Amino acid sequence: MMGCKKAEEAAGEAEQAAEEAAHEAHEAAEAAGEAAEAAGEEAAEEEMEGAEEAAAGAEEEAK
Repeated sequence: MMGCKKAEEAAGEAEQAAEEAAHEAHEAAEAAGEAAEAAGEEAAEEEMEGAEEAAAGAEEEAK
């Protein structure tokens, strides 16, 4: 029984770490988008959209 409790705790910690990583990835994508807009690069906006989609995918996987 103790093994199950430890496994559940580890799973919870892993899920929390994944959610935090996804949140940080989303923030990084937003920062990259802001930097791209400041530089006026239209191509970078497309890359930013891809980064946001990747961050959204990571958030979904974290759930």
